[in-house]
Amino acid sequence: MFALTGHMVWGMVVGALLIIRFIVRTKSQKPPKADSGSRLLDYGAQAAHWGLYILVFAMVASGLGTALSADLFSITFGGNREPIPANLTQYAPRVAHGLIGKIMLILIVLHVAGWAFHQFVLRDGLISRLWFGKRHTE
Repeated sequence: MFALTGHMVWGMVVGALLIIRFIVRTKSQKPPKADSGSRLLDYGAQAAHWGLYILVFAMVASGLGTALSADLFSITFGGNREPIPANLTQYAPRVAHGLIGKIMLILIVLHVAGWAFHQFVLRDGLISRLWFGKRHTE
């Protein structure tokens, strides 16, 4: 039960951080979009970034859906003495949760590949735009 509680807590933390990230994103100044020299790669980068946001939101939502479907909140936090269901894959949100995780892993690998392309092929200092301090916007 401890592992399940830990997963649920981390899921709630990620959900809260996602909300904070959206607030910070809307309130902060953004640097100009990175240019790889290829419209296709630039479009792919933009799609990957939005895809990551959507997948993280979907992951949090499917985790919440699983917890609600299986009544996990009352079992783990509310003192309900019922056992945790032996197989959570009987709940559709849990199946979606696993699939979303696999898709997200692929997108993260592509994201790291994009970083490596900018860092080692283009050598355009893309990562320096993401750090704290004064941003040079055009």
